[in-house]
Amino acid sequence: MNHQNMRKEIKKAKQAMEQNEIISSEFCKLGLLIQRIKDMEKSNQELALMIFQAMNSRTFDGVIDYFDDSLILDFPGSGRIQGKRKVVVFLKALLRKYPVLCFNVFEVLVDGDQVAALWTNKGNNLAGEDYQNSGVSIIHIDAGKITFISDYFKDTSFT
Repeated sequence: MNHQNMRKEIKKAKQAMEQNEIISSEFCKLGLLIQRIKDMEKSNQELALMIFQAMNSRTFDGVIDYFDDSLILDFPGSGRIQGKRKVVVFLKALLRKYPVLCFNVFEVLVDGDQVAALWTNKGNNLAGEDYQNSGVSIIHIDAGKITFISDYFKDTSFT
């Protein structure tokens, strides 16, 4: 059952509760659906955080298995990059431009299969100059695979 169907079932169960027509099995079903959504959202949050852990550790071995084969990365100044291998190549090339770069994710908002990660980063570019930025990454997840990442930053002067 996908996220939208779970939400419909919850709405239906809540309406039945409001009309005092609910029986104990419907109440249990509602509780199980709510728990499944919470578990899915927690799992999706963890998947999103894995991207930033990969960026900080500069290795994508742990996260690439969670990238959908047709993953799309929408990156300012570079447009859309499609395919998990191409996305990883792009991210590695980006990291080569910043020998020191560390992301700090300070808030993660999850709504089913959609995640917004708010972050700051600091580091140095190849010239040794200080660099810092802040932004948000929008991440879509389907069946445990990251299918879409779109980054929005405050400072896009480097693009």
